[in-house]
Amino acid sequence: MRSEELDSVVEIQQLVPGKSTAGQPMTTWQLAFTCWASVLDLSGNQYIASGASRNSVVSSIKVRYDERLLPTMRVKHDGGIYDIESILRSKDRRWMTLMCKKGVSNG
Repeated sequence: MRSEELDSVVEIQQLVPGKSTAGQPMTTWQLAFTCWASVLDLSGNQYIASGASRNSVVSSIKVRYDERLLPTMRVKHDGGIYDIESILRSKDRRWMTLMCKKGVSNG
């Protein structure tokens, strides 16, 4: 992949522990870093959960190799939230492909 194919800026977010205004422990998603990426939707599904119709999309997000990326993080792109299912690293450590699902969790 050539770098000019990375045509989208994405936000990489991580869960950070904190406290609510009432002092209760809680976790929130915060920006870890931004990077250029190529986002490709591969397939979509529609299913019934708890009596409601839901949609999910399986996506591939290709980014430059970055040691900071972890499977526990998520990607935000064009208002959509992508949960990282797995990270595939290239042998030459130049690229990472994030296999993601969009529309499954509530964030």
